[in-house]
Amino acid sequence: ITANGANSYTWNTAANTASISDSPTITTTYTVSGTSSLGCIGSATTGIVVSPNPTVSISNSVTICAGQIATLSASGANTYSWSNGALTATALLSPSVNTIYSVIGTNSVGCFDMAAQSVSVIASPTVTINGGITSICPGGMFLLLATGADTYSWNMGATTNTVVTSPSVTTTYSVIGTSTTTGCPNTAIQTVTVNPTPVISVLGGGILCEGQSATLTANGANTYTWSTGSTLTSIVDSPTVNTTYTVAGTSTAGCVGSTTVNLIITICTGLSQYSLLNSQYLQYPNPTKGEFTINLSSFSDNTQIEIYNSTGQLISNSKVNSNETNFNLSSDACGIYLIKVIRDNKIIGVTKVVKE
Repeated sequence: ITANGANSYTWNTAANTASISDSPTITTTYTVSGTSSLGCIGSATTGIVVSPNPTVSISNSVTICAGQIATLSASGANTYSWSNGALTATALLSPSVNTIYSVIGTNSVGCFDMAAQSVSVIASPTVTINGGITSICPGGMFLLLATGADTYSWNMGATTNTVVTSPSVTTTYSVIGTSTTTGCPNTAIQTVTVNPTPVISVLGGGILCEGQSATLTANGANTYTWSTGSTLTSIVDSPTVNTTYTVAGTSTAGCVGSTTVNLIITICTGLSQYSLLNSQYLQYPNPTKGEFTINLSSFSDNTQIEIYNSTGQLISNSKVNSNETNFNLSSDACGIYLIKVIRDNKIIGVTKVVKE
């Protein structure tokens, strides 16, 4: 505090200088008397108001599990500045190790105080899922085994450490494992891949003349097992009666699919008797785009014509009402079709037509 206007000065603090320095702890009034060169005296009074520092505190000590968020709340001031950079009264913190945080609180006149608080971090359990395998085939069972904690909660609702599941599509499972000692949780996930069932097809089935042999070739898998016992991709057989073959195919993932194929045995001796050459059985055009005509030199009410596709499936059964009968395969697949002429429940002619 500096006095002006006189030659010498006397303060109520006993100081005799124009300027004095003081550090009051409470509001204080200062008086100074000044004497001129002629000995005349004047005085002045001033005061220093001492504002109290804010008392800043942090309301709670915090213990959290690793990965959780701690909340520290400061009070006692107007504004705050935390050691982690937060500028609000409440700081949200997520330390990975034990950490001490401090806050400076400032009141409305600029006075400040500091407080500090520790956040203790408890390690979470190391939770793992060990299912042994990571993929299954449709309809297969999968064992999920969680370890590393004391209690468990799965995303499908189970609360045991083991779960048996049978997903129909690739599925991701998660489990929260909790330590009963610390109450801290952790999460583990496991994806179970559902491999597709192979789609098996067979080439070579259909209608076979008696005494002939057929080659059946499987497709769609990695390895095959036939109902005949063969494990080859293709088998050759010459059945004497209608026979159904089953083949199971296994993919590289170990999934199994199967299918069946038929060989239908027919007596084909009528081919030479009723060929185009003797004009008793005329079929045209062949090959065809779909429409073709069968002309019989004679017919009766007991005559019918059956058409089979290459897999032996009967696709048409027509009673003959005249010498000439028209057929249309436009909506059917391209390939070879077998035609039987039947009279009085006996096959009198067999031939083939090719649809392009």
